[in-house]
Amino acid sequence: MNLMQGISVLPLQTTCQVTTDTSPSDCGACWGHLKIHGLWTNHQQLMHIKQLEMLAIIKVFKVYWNLIERKTVQLVMDNTTVMYYVNKQGGTHLAPLLRITLTLWHWCIAHQNQAPLKLRQSGSAAGGLATDIKLAASTPCSLSQQRNTSGLLKLRTGYLELSWNSVALEEWTVPQEVLLNCIAFAGTSCLAAPVRAAMLILTGTSKLQLLEGVLRKSLPLTLPVYGTVMHINRGNPARSEVLVDSWPEFKAILTRPQQEVVKDKGDYYANLHAAFYHDVDACRALLENADAIDWGRALQIQGLQDGLYEITKEKAVASHAQLKPYCYVPLMHPDPSALPQSRLRNDHLRFGVLNPSHASFLNEAWDFGRNHRSLRYLESLIRLFPSACLVDKEERVVSWSLSDPFGCISHGYTLPQYRGQGCVGAALQRIGGKLHSRGFPLYVGVLAENQPSLQSLKKQGFHILPGTYYMLIVTPSLTLEN
Repeated sequence: MNLMQGISVLPLQTTCQVTTDTSPSDCGACWGHLKIHGLWTNHQQLMHIKQLEMLAIIKVFKVYWNLIERKTVQLVMDNTTVMYYVNKQGGTHLAPLLRITLTLWHWCIAHQNQAPLKLRQSGSAAGGLATDIKLAASTPCSLSQQRNTSGLLKLRTGYLELSWNSVALEEWTVPQEVLLNCIAFAGTSCLAAPVRAAMLILTGTSKLQLLEGVLRKSLPLTLPVYGTVMHINRGNPARSEVLVDSWPEFKAILTRPQQEVVKDKGDYYANLHAAFYHDVDACRALLENADAIDWGRALQIQGLQDGLYEITKEKAVASHAQLKPYCYVPLMHPDPSALPQSRLRNDHLRFGVLNPSHASFLNEAWDFGRNHRSLRYLESLIRLFPSACLVDKEERVVSWSLSDPFGCISHGYTLPQYRGQGCVGAALQRIGGKLHSRGFPLYVGVLAENQPSLQSLKKQGFHILPGTYYMLIVTPSLTLEN
């Protein structure tokens, strides 16, 4: 029998009520709880689970993600099942191992015995345990009294029974950090493993060149990711890499440093990420994948989509990390070949060449710098990426402009006594020519309150783009003191 028969499909709405009129004899599904009998006593029998065309609880996270802004989800539980059933979609099937995602741990902790959950794992022909455990704030334990620091449950063969005491129209606050545990029943004892979204590290010249062309079609939203991929395809000076949720059709993409590049756990200057998505849920899944981002390290994420900020904010709260969002006005030049010729109004100034020895001077002028990590970062920018500067007759640097691993023009600055003499335009013309000759778009992010820079860029032909350029700095609590 198809287990979906007689069970209402979970709608994507705030109030969710799941009912069933299936009798207990029909594959064990009954009012108030679900029993999946011992179909998994061996690997061959596990294959029959695919025929049930059912996903338990996992798809409820579609509701969770969609409602994250509202922070609450209403569940009607009048001695009703806590399992949720969703028809398979898009060819999705259950794997030979039945996977059940549990949110129960945090729910019970949040509600402190108001409605303790009873989790029963009964014995089967294969010889499982028969133990009743109440999961609540006062008893955060697991079957067999075996629990590790992540709160994972260890189950043996048998069937799983989940039931909830009578609760009428409780409004449950969705926790920011939900424990996603996947329990696999394979006929032997196994430890639950976190559910992780698909992730591919994209390698190979042909794939990366194809990706560059695909990202170009979605400019300007792809700008930071596009710039990173362009650098990768032109020698990869920053030793970056690209992650996608799937290939060749992808819904989310993330760039990051290769794992061995950033050795300092507190260095968010160097630990640079950029993201772009077609599907915000796919982006959320990718960023929450521990293999994609190590949220225990200080990091920086940049992008031009509002969803990226929301996802990062959620994850920072869940990780007890500090988030500092910087919101910039994005500007882009429509035709870099048409940058106006800027004429210097000081005969004592000329173009010079930046080298890493200048980094300490630039670091002192940078409001977001003035520390050893920012100094190291500026040294790497000068060494690896196009830059421009003007020097006076004593060869002292008076105006400069850098570019970064995202291909973004950054760190433009002119000493106060040299402002109003055409320095900004001259530096932009020089660095713009270098970037344009390599095929890069010319773009920059400027804080909204920095009106002089905005006006100067407009005079150079830059257009303000719609939306916001996000620079999101995440600092875990363990690295705050460092």
